[in-house]
Amino acid sequence: MPPHPQAAERQRILTSVTPKIADIIFYERHDSRLAKNKRDSRQRSYGTPHPSKSEFPHHKLAYVEPDDSKGWEKWYYVADRDSQDDYNFETDYPYSGLKQFPRYKRTYVLPRDSYAPLNKGVADPRYPEAKLIFESQSRTGERQLDNLYVVVTREYDHVPDIQQQNLHNLEISYPYAGLKDFPRYTRNYVLPRQEYEPLEKGTSDPQFADAKLIGETQRQLGDPKSKSLYHQVIRIYDEVATESQQASYNAQISYPHAGLKDFKRITRRFVLPRAGYAELEIGSSDPQHPTAKLISQNTSPFNDDALDSIYIQVTRVYDAVPSTAEQDAYNAKVSRPYSGLPAFKRIARNYVIPRSEFSPAAIGTADTEHSDAKLIEEQQLQFEGSEMQSFYVRVQRVFDFLPDTATQETYNFEESYPYRSIKDFPRYTRRYVFLKSEYAPLSHGTPDPNNSEAVLVSQRMTRFSESSLDSRYVIATRVFDVIPDISDEDDAGVLKGLGYRVLRPHGDDSHPQLVWSFPIKREDFASTPEYSICPIPGYGPSSSDPRLLLTDERMEDDPQSPVMVNVSRTYSLLPGPDLQSVVTDSPADVPGKFVLQRTTTLNRQDQKNDAEVDTVGGDVTDSSGAVLRSTSGPAGRSTIVHSKENTTVKVEVASLLTAHEMDFETGINFPVTQELVASGTDTGSNVDSDGFYSEIQPYNAYWDIKTTRKSTGLTDSRSYDTFVHYTWPAILLSLDFYAVLKDGGGVNYVERYGYNVETTSSYHGPCFATITEGWSKETPSGLGNGPTIMQPREISWNFILSRGSIPPTLHPGFTLYETTGTHDPRYPYQVMTKTFEGTNFTTWPDQITSGFSVTPWRGGYRWKRTVIKAPYV
Repeated sequence: MPPHPQAAERQRILTSVTPKIADIIFYERHDSRLAKNKRDSRQRSYGTPHPSKSEFPHHKLAYVEPDDSKGWEKWYYVADRDSQDDYNFETDYPYSGLKQFPRYKRTYVLPRDSYAPLNKGVADPRYPEAKLIFESQSRTGERQLDNLYVVVTREYDHVPDIQQQNLHNLEISYPYAGLKDFPRYTRNYVLPRQEYEPLEKGTSDPQFADAKLIGETQRQLGDPKSKSLYHQVIRIYDEVATESQQASYNAQISYPHAGLKDFKRITRRFVLPRAGYAELEIGSSDPQHPTAKLISQNTSPFNDDALDSIYIQVTRVYDAVPSTAEQDAYNAKVSRPYSGLPAFKRIARNYVIPRSEFSPAAIGTADTEHSDAKLIEEQQLQFEGSEMQSFYVRVQRVFDFLPDTATQETYNFEESYPYRSIKDFPRYTRRYVFLKSEYAPLSHGTPDPNNSEAVLVSQRMTRFSESSLDSRYVIATRVFDVIPDISDEDDAGVLKGLGYRVLRPHGDDSHPQLVWSFPIKREDFASTPEYSICPIPGYGPSSSDPRLLLTDERMEDDPQSPVMVNVSRTYSLLPGPDLQSVVTDSPADVPGKFVLQRTTTLNRQDQKNDAEVDTVGGDVTDSSGAVLRSTSGPAGRSTIVHSKENTTVKVEVASLLTAHEMDFETGINFPVTQELVASGTDTGSNVDSDGFYSEIQPYNAYWDIKTTRKSTGLTDSRSYDTFVHYTWPAILLSLDFYAVLKDGGGVNYVERYGYNVETTSSYHGPCFATITEGWSKETPSGLGNGPTIMQPREISWNFILSRGSIPPTLHPGFTLYETTGTHDPRYPYQVMTKTFEGTNFTTWPDQITSGFSVTPWRGGYRWKRTVIKAPYV
């Protein structure tokens, strides 16, 4: 196809891409089929100046694209843009909208090959007070420009100086009780990083001199474009009220003392400068209420870090406390612990008293309003809060009005019927409260104050569990009984042994004995002193009665009730009847088990434990030869002292005692004998050949006991069957050889020898065994030469035509032969032999002795032999 006419080769379409006419982009149409327009031609390279330098001196080729399918192309020419600063900016006002502090955003299209970024802080080309804060690059988005140009965006900020910012950067709040006279000023600055220096705490606000700097913080700007040159600084200035000014509004008033309005508690919270702060003395007066005194003060940090750096938060508590007399008007808590009787009060009072004025009250001091009530307890209590602890003490005083004994007896009794619930025999249990200084026990037999037939049978004094009462009072429990007489058998049957009965143990009326049994609550029982006079009328309370004295008292648990006990008391007339005779001689004592018969004679006379016996349980011999001896009851109490004759003893003694002992190791019983011998006449014996030996043990100064026994039951040997683990080696049954022949050119020769071997398997595991053991006085002999051991051996050979190895086995002796023959082309004629000795056993014996041991034991030697049977036996 012929080329297009030359007139159609260049067609210009001009476009002005900026307000400047010189900034023109145009294209020309060229025929790519011409040689000069080929792809590899120089003038087709991007950046090549326009061929018409006179017409387009500044334009250069920027882009080529097809125009149609016939080979025509569009060649785009572009000139660098001049004077872009005249039109390429946008204006914004980021600093509170102030028009005098704009931000300029400039967009450039610059050649790629000559572009270099500017340094931060460079002045704007038209407005030098604005400095470069941000620069970025991006593609042009135009295919005709992208090859040679890049879009550059630059932003310049005109930041106000600090004086100018002070005119508009103020935020005001009122943190001190909302008072307008004491504001807080918060200022936000944008300051150059290189020029910034922090201010000292306490610096005055630039506009309000009474407000002082309390905090300053630096933060990164939220604008990422300017944060590299500037940062945000927040300064907080506070105009804090003086201490006296704060006192005019910071009081919180409560009325903790029974709500009385005259006695306030004032809590004040101050914000004071840290520099020069000093605590007040406890007891200082409140600045507005002088009767209220400082009882506590403490400091605490602020949640506000800005304040905490130069100020301290102080809490002071002032209290106006009533006097003790004024507190008496409202602080009484009254109870009536004595059966609700209104006349007998208990008054508890709680006081708050200055420490400097407090002194303990004396126990027994009268109450201010109820003079009959006396102080029984005073204690210091902890305050619920710590603020009053340093200046005051909290005191509790308890006053008690105790009824007299006659008044208590109108209500303090419980009536019961312990003697088989028979109404004719009541019991009155009375519980009294006495002053410790006034309490004294009554004599047994004292009549009940309201029923003279009932007499005192038990009394007990216990302490109070409450410390307030225990310091002044005791509890006395007194039990009065109408006691039944059960000497008559009919009465004894009805009452089943409860009550008292009179006995005649000596067969006459001159020395009666009274036994009294009764139940009582465990908590009301108290042990009665020895030789107490019998409380039962007719036997002691009256001077005309026989004076029976307590000689025995027993207390046992009641099986029917865990709270009850059964008490039995015995009263006797002392001293008892005269002695009939005196025994003055006593033989040496013989061990009881050797005694066949013993005859003794005993006469005694009951007496009191008086000065003749100096210790309970001790014996004293009087001038007549009688022995005064104490005996003890079940509770460990000395009850009766009696005189006992020296006793003549006739003893019939056994000569020899025989028993049998079990040897638990062998299960064999053997005899043991004991013989009574005179002290020092025998020394025992060593173990003899039958295993017997003798020991001597002293009994007393007169007698020894000789014991003869066997040391072991193994003097007769014993055997038993069991299973033990044992190893039985393999047995060689046969070893056969065979020849491997090879043709040697008409004559065969032996190339090598092979062999076949047959053995039994070895065995390791449980085997039936018989163990025999025994004991002998001397070292055992003739019991064999020790254990028998089977010793298998390995078989191995290394000949010319044969080699082999057989693991250890039992086998007979034999010899191996090998010959190379006369036709072997490899080796000359040779004969080799090797002889193997037979093992000590060639097969398993029916049994074998695997072990034999001898050890010294129990005066002789213990031996043990183990025989194991072969596994197939």
